[in-house]
Parts: sequence; structure tokens; C-alpha cells
Amino acid sequence: MVEESQWMASPRTGPHRTFAHGWVELLTGRDGRLDLVEGRQLLDPVTGRAGRDRSGRHRWEVTALAAGRLHGRDVVVSGDRLGTVWVRDGVSGAPVGEVLRTDGRVTALAIGDHQGRAAVFVAGNDSAWGPDAAMMLTVWDPDTGERTHAYGDAKDATVRARLVDGPPAQTAIYALVTFAGRIVTVEAAGSGLCVCEPETGSPVGPVFGDDEPFRIAATTVDDRLLVATLKKGRVRVWSARTGEPVGPPLEPPTDDPFWEVWLGPVAGRLTVFAQTDSGSVRAFAPDTGEPAPVAVVDGLHVASMLVTELDGHTTVVSKDYNNSYSSPVLVWTVPSAGAPELVGRFGSNASHVVLAAAAGRPTVVTGAVDGGVRQFDLTTGVQSPSLYHGCDASGPMVVTEVDSRPLLVGGGSDGLVWLWDAVSGTPLARRPLPDTENVTHLAAARWSGRTVVVVGDAFWKGDTYYQRVRLWDLATWAPIGTPLTVAGTYGHLTCVAVGDSLLVLLAPSSDEPLIRWDPASGEVREDRHRTQVTALTVGTVAGRTVVATAEEGRGVRVWDAATGDDLCIVTGHPGPVSAVGIGRVGARAVCATGGHDGTARVWDLASGAPLGEPYLVRHNPDWVHDPQTGRWGEEINNAGRYAVHAVVVTDWDGRPALAARAVRQHAADGPVLWFLNDPPTPTGHRLEITCIAAGTVAGRAVFVTGSLDGSLLRWDAATGRLTGEPLTVGTPHPAPITCVALAEAGGRSVVVAGDKSGEILRWDAASGERLPPLGRFAGPVHELSVAGHDGRVLVLAGGSDEDHRDDIGVGIEEDQDEDAFGISSEVEFDSEFFDSANPLTVFRCWDLGTGEPYGETQRLARYWYLVRQELTVVDGRFVAATLIRDAVVDTPGGCGVWAWDVQTRQRVGPTHGCLAEDHPAFAVALVDGRAAAVFTEDIYSDPDDEAEEPERGLQVRDLATGERLGPTFRDHECGDSQYADAVTSLVHRGQPVVFSSCAGTLRGWDPRTGEAIPPNPIAEVRLYSLAATVVAGEPIVAGYGFEDTAPQIWSAVSGRAIR
Repeated sequence: MVEESQWMASPRTGPHRTFAHGWVELLTGRDGRLDLVEGRQLLDPVTGRAGRDRSGRHRWEVTALAAGRLHGRDVVVSGDRLGTVWVRDGVSGAPVGEVLRTDGRVTALAIGDHQGRAAVFVAGNDSAWGPDAAMMLTVWDPDTGERTHAYGDAKDATVRARLVDGPPAQTAIYALVTFAGRIVTVEAAGSGLCVCEPETGSPVGPVFGDDEPFRIAATTVDDRLLVATLKKGRVRVWSARTGEPVGPPLEPPTDDPFWEVWLGPVAGRLTVFAQTDSGSVRAFAPDTGEPAPVAVVDGLHVASMLVTELDGHTTVVSKDYNNSYSSPVLVWTVPSAGAPELVGRFGSNASHVVLAAAAGRPTVVTGAVDGGVRQFDLTTGVQSPSLYHGCDASGPMVVTEVDSRPLLVGGGSDGLVWLWDAVSGTPLARRPLPDTENVTHLAAARWSGRTVVVVGDAFWKGDTYYQRVRLWDLATWAPIGTPLTVAGTYGHLTCVAVGDSLLVLLAPSSDEPLIRWDPASGEVREDRHRTQVTALTVGTVAGRTVVATAEEGRGVRVWDAATGDDLCIVTGHPGPVSAVGIGRVGARAVCATGGHDGTARVWDLASGAPLGEPYLVRHNPDWVHDPQTGRWGEEINNAGRYAVHAVVVTDWDGRPALAARAVRQHAADGPVLWFLNDPPTPTGHRLEITCIAAGTVAGRAVFVTGSLDGSLLRWDAATGRLTGEPLTVGTPHPAPITCVALAEAGGRSVVVAGDKSGEILRWDAASGERLPPLGRFAGPVHELSVAGHDGRVLVLAGGSDEDHRDDIGVGIEEDQDEDAFGISSEVEFDSEFFDSANPLTVFRCWDLGTGEPYGETQRLARYWYLVRQELTVVDGRFVAATLIRDAVVDTPGGCGVWAWDVQTRQRVGPTHGCLAEDHPAFAVALVDGRAAAVFTEDIYSDPDDEAEEPERGLQVRDLATGERLGPTFRDHECGDSQYADAVTSLVHRGQPVVFSSCAGTLRGWDPRTGEAIPPNPIAEVRLYSLAATVVAGEPIVAGYGFEDTAPQIWSAVSGRAIR
């Protein structure tokens, strides 16, 4: 079950609080207060919690509907892509009982009994983008909103297992059906389908049908449960109780395969409806396979279809497939002869449809892409006037009050203004706006003793685009004064009471003047600056009403609202400013700003000086470095994807705080909050870890992690705690760290790292002192590794660099016809592989102790892509083991490991091919003094047999000879998923140990024998990079998973979690 939203102590360095789940739709400040709106409820600003939700609102697309009876009344159940499920009154649409919050996309719903009590059955997935077939089934008490049971499948796919606690095992549930007075599931079972009774886990009948059908339909007729399956263009009907087919296969017309299938009654008899690829809907009698006595509908192209008997006629309710985001619901009367007659067209934007009943009348209920639920009378086509039915405004929204009652006011594409109780989310009213198609702006203020709402909309008149602004009394919805209409595009609107007047500000999205409008007098003044305004707010400074406008190319201008005189201009964001707020910290007036660079900043309004360092709200991966100018900027095609959307300086439980929220495409990150008088407590990186290394500092084993935030952190391997301050380059916008290593050189421990800007950076690992960089590449550093021999420690780095058109390969001798990967040395030059979008990968080597270059720059052939690299020593020579992938590599899978002498550029040993391309984990291990490559290999008994399925497992091969040094290591708990996501190694008490993360299992094993050590897994976790060291004679392994901001550390012997 999804936890309720709330503020949480942040697991990252920087924010003191982060907001769970991130579905805050509005973050604003009113008179120094912090407003957080989630859904249609105003949250407690300190706890982040909301009251009982009575909005009945879906935040995203409705993905499932069901209708039935609950506690003696008609109800409709709706579920969405985010896992929210509402039980609604069949007439009013108002919530019944409590909202149900599951973990992901809802795919099917049913109403029934469970253990003698009314229950809602929810089939779904654990993510918003899961498959159509559900991976879990949960049962809920609609009165309390509590989950009572969760079910999954057993290892034996023909028998279901009941799971009371913990997440259910994976299964594939295609439908929920009422059979013999109970809810049953139609689900995958071995090589076919099976109908199961969820409460006991027992099957209703044998396995039947095809495995993984493209579509299924199921219904109960005359005590028979029938299932229609569609696979490879043809339809079959099965009896779920006997497992036998019902009638012959239903064949489609020639060259026009079936694409959809439904079941429904015609003249009291069950009929199969199948739609072809061309849009023709055919009807069949399932027992005989003969065409049913019903007219054929051609060219319908429906995504869903319901068939019922109404007033003695067969009625079809369909949803158009061609344009699901604006498709209406169509109602057809289908006679036994002649053409079907279209008798109704209901609404638009429907994603799902269900037939229901309301006070004894048949209705059609639709779920929409925008989250709205609508209800129509099936016989008249009239839409329900209930406030719970219809479009829920998805446009601008503001928080205001009437008689001390907090309200939310919202507008949308339906041209209406909606009102909600801000505590419960209950819809209160929808207000019409004459001649309005789309509400573009909203603002509210107290003026002359009443709450005034300022509404903006836009329209075309001829070739000119106009913005219109109107005022309404919120309590009576009476218009106030005369509207203002101006030509141009305006992106921001706000209002504020200044004395006895109301000031309305309209800021342009292009090079237009900012407009100041006094609705009482009708006076319109144009600001002298003509520039695009990217953010706008109002506030009070020293008793004066001031306006802050973020203006393109001019920073943030703070000016007097009454006179228009400038008070202060603040600059410092390296890119556009996307949010601005005004507040106080103690007696000091401040301005907060947020930008496209993902940071928020606070400025003293008296001096215009920044207060402290920038606050990183969200890392912007599109923020790129220009090596020629040394500046950072945003990739133009992705401008604004990660911009800070809102900033508020507020009093948070008696402490001055900065709250901010960023936006990534269409999904919002949860707000973050800093206490402005408190230093942050470091508990990890601000952003995801990108690399990890192990080593020793001052005699203690440590791990070093690098991150997207541009910092490196040192972690004590024995305790898992941070040691020392973060290692940074000291700039406001450091480039993300891409690779890291730790080694002893010149009598001290040195951290060496590569970053996205191409820099090879160094720090003293003990003191944190930054050492001179080793060098740089023109593009990002991809890989970095270190090795020591005979008193010398080398660093090898691979990165993107400028073109070298005279050298197309690495280690190619003049008399060689082919190089190590089967690429001819005489490949003709093609300039497209050398443009700026496809820079060459080059290798450079340095002496870590002296910082001097070692050997020559070595360049990777234009066709190849560097995946991994390790530097090791073979027969006294420094050797690079390089994992390279590309389509032209002459090995199965397109991956290979190639070893070469760093000084002479000569190949060392044969190519190691047959690597699993999708999971190219790779490491070098020392096995009885021999350098060996460890990687996932696809093993073919006949390499020339393209149809052969290879054996897959982790291999250990001598780099110099290619000899296999031990048997294939296969983790039997992983089944066929023998892909390693990460591999590392160490020598413990003279014995080699390899650690691998495979299919969510972390293990150690002996590369010589292939035996797991210890026998049981170290941890059940999926990691994407590993490092290992030894503490007090005990091997310790660490790694990080998806979006981890701190490493996970275990004892490899006991499996004890250190961190």
C-alpha cells in the first residue's frame, strides 16, 4: 500500500526535508505561509499530511472501471494509472467509504464478497507503466480503505499460492470474473490459462488455451464460464471448467487478421464479436462457429466494446480506437438485418467504459485520460450534472479563503472555474465563464472586504491573439467592472491589494511591455521594459508592496508596485530564472529564485548580494559544459525540463526555511526544504551515485563514491559512516563524476576521478586537499583505472576527444589484415563517424605519483564503444583490459575483451568474445598470480548454429592465453537470468574471491572452482557496480543500485548489513 505523503528527513546531503511521493501540484506562499496542495487538498505545511480525502479525483488516466452493488446500492469503482481506486455512488458519483491506494497501474476491478464481507478486488502492477496483464491481486475493505489480502502465483504455475504478508510473487492476471457467486481470476498458467479462486488458491478447472494470448474476453453464461482468446489473428472459445474448446476456431478473413475480441448477448444468446485489422467487426455463435444473426459493422476501429440488450434490441457501446485522447463513446442499435444505427455519441476523452445502473436506469460510465469520470443516461444521452462527474480542472489553480474557510480555485480546458473545499477536497461548485474555451490564468486577493478571483483566458480574433482578464466576486460569482483585453501572449498573471486599490499584473511571454491594471479606475500602465518575463511574484518590503520579475537577460528586477521604480536587481543564475519569491529571514527582506540550472538561491534585497551558496533542488542532466568558453548552459532542445518551478521563503514551525519544487518533463519531483539558519547534515550525495572504488586511507579501509552532483564522498568500510568533508572542485556547478579510483602513490593515498567535462581530478584522500589535475579530455571521461608495479602507480583513462583522422584503430600493425576484433585496417574513412556528435574515444595514461604522462595517446577505432576497462600487470607489463561493444565486432553478441600493452600498444593474448551484450559486467581478478578477465559469457557448443540457445554464466579466462581458469559459475537461484549486473574481485588470505550481483542476488564465489562462498547469498539486492576490500581479516563488499545516493555495504562472510 502506498504510504501517505509527508515530509521526511532527507536521505541526501543538502535539504533538511524532502516530501514523500512528489505529487504536490501547487507550492505557493501567502503572506509568508507555505501552501502545499496535493490533489485537491491543502496539506499541513509542517507534517505534509492531509485530512480525509473526499475529492473522488484521479490524478492521472483512468485505467479500469467496474459496476455492481455494494451494501444494497448501485456503485461504480474506478482505478487509475497511479493506483488510486475510488468506490462511487452509482447516482451522484460521490465517494463511498475510503479511498484505496495501491502501488501502481490498476488493470482490472471487481466488486464481490471476501470471507463473508463486501470487498473490492484490484488487479494491477507495481508501476504506472506495467503490462496490461496484472502482476498482483489485492483485496480491500471499501469501508476502512484497508488491504485485507494480497495474492500471487506459486512456483508451480498451475496452482496459486496465497500470500498474506509481503509482496506477492509475479503472475499474469488477465481478467476478474464473477462465477458461481464469487470473484475468480483468469491468469497465466504454464503453457496456457487457468481460472483460479483467489481465497484458497485452488484452480476452478484445468489449464486451457494458449500461453500469452494477445487478447482475452471472459463471461459467465448459464453456469458456464467461457473465455475467448485471440492469438496470431484467430479466436478460440474455451470452457474454463472443462478446459475444452467450445466450437471450432474462428478464422478471420483472408489477409485481415482479428485484432480485438469481445463477448456479449444477441437475442439472449452469447455471441463472439471479433474485430479485424481493417476495422470490420464480425459476430459468431461460439458453439458452431457460424456467423451470428447480427449486422456486421465495418470500419469501426474500436478500442473497447460492450454489448447489452436494451428495450429488446442489441445495443453496442464502443470507444473509438483511432484517437483515444479525444474519442467519444458511440452507442449503436444492431438489428438482425440491415445496417447498424448510430443512436448516441457521449462525451470525449474516454479511456475506459463500463455499463452501470443509476436509480434503476441504464447508464454508461466513462473514465478519461485526464482522470475525469463521467456518467451518461444510456437512453437519453444526458450527462449527470453531479460535481463528481465531468472534467476536473487541470489548468491553473490558486489557494484563497472565504469567511476563513480555505478554498481551492481551479480552471481548465472546459472553460469553467471549479471550487473545492481545501481541507477535504470536496467539490463545491463549478462556475461558468461566458465565451470562454480555456482558462489560462488565475489569481485571487482580498479587496474591499471580499475575495476577488482574477481569471485570464485567451482567444484568436482574425490573425491576432488576445489575452482577456476578468474579475469575479468569489462568493456570489458576480462580475466586477469591465474586462481588460490586450493583444499579445502573456505567460504570468498576479494581483495584490495596494491600499484601497487592486493592482493586476500581466507579464509577457515575448517582447511585450508588462501591464499594470487598476480595475477600479480602468487605468492601464505599460512598464518601460519590453522583455520576456519568466517568473513573477508580489510581496511586502518595509511596508511597501513590491514586485519581483525574472526578466530574460536582465536577472531578477525588484520594483515598487505603486511607482514602478527599481529597488534592486539580482543576478547570478547561469541560465534562465524560472521561479521567484519574496519573504523574510528574521528582520531581513530576501528574494528567493529558482533556475533552469536546478538550483535555488536566496538574496538580500537591501544589497542584492547572495546569502550563502546555491541550493541544489534537482540535478539537470541537460546542463552541459562548453570546453571552449568554460561556461555551462542548457541543451536547447530540452530547455526547462528540470527547471525549479516554485520557491517560497516561509516560517516552518518557527524556523525560517526555503521550500522549492522542480519539474522534470510532466512529472514533478517532491518539494524539498532547507532551514536557512541550520547547516545541512551530510548523510549521502545529493544525487545518484555513478561510481565506486575501494582502497586504504591512513591504514583504514574506505570506499569512495562519485555522484551526478559532482562530489566524491569517503565511507569507512568498517562502520559505513562518512569520513571527512566532500571532495569537490569548488565551483557552483560541478560536472557529474563519471569514474573514480583510490590508490597509494608518492607516500600518500590519492583519490583520482574523471568527470563529464573531461577533467582528470585528484585529491589527497586523507586531508581532502585538492591536487593539480592530471589532464583533460575534450569530452566526458568514460572509464578510469589504476595499477601499481615496481614502485610505480599508473592511471589509465578512456574518454571522448577531438578527431584524429589519421588513426582509425588501436594497436593495428601495418602488416596486419585485421585487428583483434576482425575490423580491417584498410576500412575507408567516413567523416560521419568523426563529427562532434560522435567523438573518438581515446586512452591516456599518467604516473599517479608524479602527474607525468606515460606513453602515447591511444585512440579507439571509430566503430567501437568503450564499455569497461581495467588496468593490471601481466608479466611485469602494464596491460589494459578493455571491454568494447559494437555491431562490427566479429564475435557473437557484439562484445569482446581485448588486452593490450599500455606502453607498446601491442595486443596481449587473444580476444575474449561471446559476451552477453545487454549485461556487459566485467572485472579483472588475480587468480593464482595470473591476471584473468571475469565476465558473463554466452557459451555456444556450435558457434555457427544461429538458432542455438547458449548456456550463460560467469567465466574466468587468463588474459594472456585465453585459457579458462575455472568452471562456469551459475547462480541456480537466478534460473535462466544468468546476467551479472556488476562484478568485482579481491584476494583474501591469498585466495581469490569474485563478487557478483546477478538477478537481484549478491554472491561471492571462488573463480577456480565455481563454488559459492559463503554458500548462501550475501544479500538479496540488485546492484549496478561493486567494490570490495578487507577489514580486520573480513572481506567487505559495497555497491549501489538505481538512484542510490549512499552505498550499501555488507560483510561478505556473515551477510551483515553494515550500511
